[in-house]
Amino acid sequence: MDRKKLKVLVMLGLCSALATGCKATPKEKTVVQKDTNKMIQKAEQKPTDENNQKKIAFTYKDSFSNKLKTLKINMDLKCEIPDMKYPIVRVKQREFTQKEVDQVVNELIGDSKFLKLDYEPSKQQIQDEIIELKKDSNGSDGTAFLSDDRNTVAKEIKLLKKMLAKAPDKVTKEEASRKLVDTESGTRVRGYTEETNGRKKYLDVENGCIPGVVDLTYMYMPNANSQTFMDETHIGGIEEKQLKKMKLTKEEAIKKAEELLKKLHINDHNEFGQYEVRIAYDMGNIYQGQKKDIPYYYMIIFTRNFHGITSAYGDQYFQIGNNVERPVDNYLSLGDTKAQEEQKKDDSYTMDWDRETISVYIGDEGVVGFHWTSPYKVQDTVVKSSNLLPMNKIKHIIKKMMLIRYEPSKNTHGTDELFGTTMKLELERVTEKDSKMQGLYVPTWNIYGDEKFTATSKDAGDLDMKNRKLISINAIDGSIIEIPTQDGCVG
Repeated sequence: MDRKKLKVLVMLGLCSALATGCKATPKEKTVVQKDTNKMIQKAEQKPTDENNQKKIAFTYKDSFSNKLKTLKINMDLKCEIPDMKYPIVRVKQREFTQKEVDQVVNELIGDSKFLKLDYEPSKQQIQDEIIELKKDSNGSDGTAFLSDDRNTVAKEIKLLKKMLAKAPDKVTKEEASRKLVDTESGTRVRGYTEETNGRKKYLDVENGCIPGVVDLTYMYMPNANSQTFMDETHIGGIEEKQLKKMKLTKEEAIKKAEELLKKLHINDHNEFGQYEVRIAYDMGNIYQGQKKDIPYYYMIIFTRNFHGITSAYGDQYFQIGNNVERPVDNYLSLGDTKAQEEQKKDDSYTMDWDRETISVYIGDEGVVGFHWTSPYKVQDTVVKSSNLLPMNKIKHIIKKMMLIRYEPSKNTHGTDELFGTTMKLELERVTEKDSKMQGLYVPTWNIYGDEKFTATSKDAGDLDMKNRKLISINAIDGSIIEIPTQDGCVG
């Protein structure tokens, strides 16, 4: 496991990703979209009197739980949807073009020397990493490592000690290619710069439609400890009075983000719409226990725009990171790539490609982060105006499927509470039958809210997550659309 990811997860108490005996992971693919052709036929049917509504007004308030009371669900939903046509749009996964990469490099990297990240670390760097790992596993930074985490760290330290014998005494910096180069999993551009002001820039463009990773990450790191930007919904306990004052307003940040998309020629024809604005933090400051004057950034999220309707976002965690200051982690990740390549040889192995989303991180100094994931090409509009299920059926599906989806496993030690607060009719992507590279954006009821897990065992940790996507219900046939479960840490 990447040490950076491990530390982030431990600090935020995301125990479900680290240890058994914690909260249950939602059951994967509770309902599988078996035949998209049947769904299209339903969408094309003429609406009945029951669901022929010009305007959807929906209120749903209810509380329910499982038999053991280990899962408690509270729904307080209200939404009003204007009379609109909700289409089904066919899209095909694609990779970044060299022209797109050139535009990003020219705009964000500029003339700075672009250096390689994939180099063998020196003896000193390995020794420093061992010391850092020992500090973390001993809880010197205030985090409490679980027993499984300590075992993971011990194995990594053992591996690093073996590397010491053959490690070079000194590392020679080499320039990285600004053009896409072939790798075992596709093509890639990856490197960093050392700016005259002491800061560094990081860029990673990864093209790999199979197994499903197409991702572009840029970071202009505020300091040497800037490895991760994470949004506010997963960092609790920070009050507004603790934040450093920013000169830039939210409206000005949105304008700068929109200007960047224009400079990169990403939104020349209104392909994207602004979906949401959040606050993001440099996790380096959080790790160091900073309590006041905490810097923050505006994170402007863009998703695809179809006929005036904005699609839902993809990876719900919104975390980007880099390994510039972790040369050992970076070098070891090469082995992970080879392992993934072995998995690819198995025809049954494919990663689910995410929903196309762009996030722009803006501070007083300008753009400090840019993330573009899972681009695709629009093939055609399959249905211009879909026939949707009546709301009384949707209400029944919500109650039934929330209990099924979040039913805790037998070895769960704690209580999981879910609070549905917002309901939106959006477009979500489903994989088209018999196609790994093609999918359909369909009208979907997305329910957002909070999750709080209270552990009853010392081997598990508490969980408190805000504004997460709880469930996605296909508005045409009532099937459950799988929510992306990646941790969102890229780069």
